Amino acid sequence: MDHGDGLPRVACRLRHFERASAIALQDVISALLARGVLAPPQTTIARSFDIQDPALLRRQVAALCAYRAHGQLLPAYGAPWPVRLAALESGPLPLRLDLDGPAPEPLFQVVVEGYQAVFRFLVERAEARGGALYAALPDRLAQVRRRWRRRARAPEGLTLCYRHPAWPREEVVRPLRDVSTVGLDMWVVPEFDLLEPGVALDDVAVLYSGELVCEGKAVVRDVRELPPTRSERGDAICGLSFLARSAGDDARWVNLVHHLLHPTTRSGAVWSLQSWRVYNDSGYFHLSGKQPTHFESLRASFRQVSRGLDAAPWLGCQAVWPSDRGVEATFTFVKVYSGTWFGYQLAKSPDRPDPGVAVPRRVLRELYFRVFEHMQHDRDLRWVAGYLEGSVPWNEVAQFAWARRFQDGEEACLVDFRLLEGVCAELATDAEGDLLVDQGADVDYVALQALLQAQWPRAWRQLLDLDADSHRFDDICNLWQSACLRRDRRVIVARRGGRRVAMAIVETGETGASLFSLLDSVRLYDLADDSGPDAHVALLAAAARGFRTLGEERFVV
Repeated sequence: MDHGDGLPRVACRLRHFERASAIALQDVISALLARGVLAPPQTTIARSFDIQDPALLRRQVAALCAYRAHGQLLPAYGAPWPVRLAALESGPLPLRLDLDGPAPEPLFQVVVEGYQAVFRFLVERAEARGGALYAALPDRLAQVRRRWRRRARAPEGLTLCYRHPAWPREEVVRPLRDVSTVGLDMWVVPEFDLLEPGVALDDVAVLYSGELVCEGKAVVRDVRELPPTRSERGDAICGLSFLARSAGDDARWVNLVHHLLHPTTRSGAVWSLQSWRVYNDSGYFHLSGKQPTHFESLRASFRQVSRGLDAAPWLGCQAVWPSDRGVEATFTFVKVYSGTWFGYQLAKSPDRPDPGVAVPRRVLRELYFRVFEHMQHDRDLRWVAGYLEGSVPWNEVAQFAWARRFQDGEEACLVDFRLLEGVCAELATDAEGDLLVDQGADVDYVALQALLQAQWPRAWRQLLDLDADSHRFDDICNLWQSACLRRDRRVIVARRGGRRVAMAIVETGETGASLFSLLDSVRLYDLADDSGPDAHVALLAAAARGFRTLGEERFVV
């Protein structure tokens, strides 16, 4: 095969070898790799970008220091040695590094592991003081991410049982090194296991202390041989993608992985009563001029929804941070559109936890990690949405600043809006005048698309399932219905003289899914210049009648 560089290449697949012959062939391949005649397959795709904004860079370095990120210091000459980001202080050399070795002279590079990415930066000015190294903040911080899911170190006794497709009669059991919801690493002996990238293992089982956890299939992604000084349990690490065999296998696997990834947080209906107490104590029930008595009628339905999400984890997650004194914080995410998860009902106890157990920021951070990594297991996940108060400093740091980095590439959007509450009561006057309101109309997606494309970014249209594929919302309604929960969308159109002048898209959610009725919404769209406020009033009145037939008391606009 000619690849255009004048060098011939040969690709071949060898099959039906005896194990002894396969081992001998492996030795030949290893020798050819060492000579540079062969090249290993490229299986790792890295996503990287540079952080150069000074404020954002400083926040990221501060977060790495708080995380006590560890890695390596790479001097210009000589071997690397371990380093840890210790603190970010004031002064011209604010970054404190803890070293396991002598302080080198700049220039040198620091590579540290963050929560889910690797960070690299160049140190141009530094000096040793008091057993630590103080360095200037870099002008550029490179972030590289090679995995889509974070991995947790596997506990003792967690193993993978597999059969090689070339020798299906032989059962091999190997200890696992780390795991994620979609992949794992296991210790292997390369000359015996004979696994290469692309090998499919169609029948594997995960065992914990000899007991079956789940079954599935795996594909080898890479095999990394380690030097003797770094080897812990074997000669090499084999990375595999993993897919559970059934919904039950998948649920057991995800539960195990999340228990390892998030030892401080939990999820499930068992915490619903304590979550209700947090909503009351934190002042959540006093938002928007409400009183706790306004929510008392929703307590039973709130617990019912919690049990429904337990049975359908692909639909939502109610996560909590428990402690000896109860739940410290709670956060809910549900899947509201075909590719969109919606976060709400974040509340934290007003009493500060014991500093020896947690600090408030750590509670919030790890609660976010729990719900976001739960959502990541949804293969259709495309967007994460929320209604966020713009004056809250936490939202500016944790939400808005981060999203602005991706707006230009249409991977995020920030939309200013005003959320209004409607009451599902009969209006004193419900006259529609010369307007005709049609509550059973089909969505006029042609007109709606022309309107939305002129006023709203693509991300906004996609996350609300208002793009060209108009049937995707039906799929999410069916998904909610399969969990015995309600989710629906209806269209109300106002006509004047036979012309469509305004449209309302009305969406409903299960009672108790949102305590502030955020899933019961009405969005108004003008389809003509002469629509007028009377068209909006008529549409809202019709929407209120529809909500009232479902037993709802209020909705949002």
